[in-house]
Amino acid sequence: MATIAEQNALTATIRSWPERVKTFYSDVRTEMKKVTAPSFKEVQATTGVVIITVFLFAAYFWVVDLGSGTVLTRCSATSAITESGKESKCCNKRVQNLCRTKKKTKLERAAKT
Repeated sequence: MATIAEQNALTATIRSWPERVKTFYSDVRTEMKKVTAPSFKEVQATTGVVIITVFLFAAYFWVVDLGSGTVLTRCSATSAITESGKESKCCNKRVQNLCRTKKKTKLERAAKT
């Protein structure tokens, strides 16, 4: 059970609540009087900066996507051999050897049948 001192502290906190809320809203009102809206010219300038930045980032990510897609397509061992058995360009010796091995295996199977 709570002691008398704890009960008095709780009662004082509850009684001071309306005064604290009033002070808070008074402070909010004072700060809101200091707020100013941007001018039309400032809005136009920042909008232009945002639009230009969006297009620059879009172009950058398009180039990165295009480059990484090209590299991954060329280096992929699974896409290195087409269904017809032709070898496509591979980007390193290890992948080229893997391409040749798969091609030989495919040709050996075809020759056995």
